[in-house]
Amino acid sequence: MLQNGINKEGQYNRKSRTKRKNCSRKCEFEESEGWNMNLTYEKCGDYLIPNLIPDPEPDGELRKFGLMRKQYLKEYKSGIYQGMILSGKLKEHLLMVQEQAELQFDMLVEQMAEREGVTEQLKEENQMLWMQRMNNIQARAEEIVREEMLR
Repeated sequence: MLQNGINKEGQYNRKSRTKRKNCSRKCEFEESEGWNMNLTYEKCGDYLIPNLIPDPEPDGELRKFGLMRKQYLKEYKSGIYQGMILSGKLKEHLLMVQEQAELQFDMLVEQMAEREGVTEQLKEENQMLWMQRMNNIQARAEEIVREEMLR
């Protein structure tokens, strides 16, 4: 090895201060969870850039409860949020929580309306009273779902 970390072949390494002439373009990892990861690199100037291709995200649109869950994770559970982003599981999780929350919300609204006597007959007789009661029921159901499902 010559001075300044460069050897006689002109190879340089950060740790041992030697410049390498041939860099590997493919690395294989085996993680403890059984994941097999093949990384390939593209040479761009003097740098090797990894070719990262994420898995396709599941189809589906995030609506109210999915977005609320996402905001909660981002604000209060940032470690879990970042982990899900990195593993590519965030949208799948959000869609699952959203579906469960919407089902619970619909069931609660239906049960509360039945218990409080908010029926189609009331809607025909007094629309404003029906609307007030339904809005109140929906607000309470949303609060229950938010506290139980989204946290």
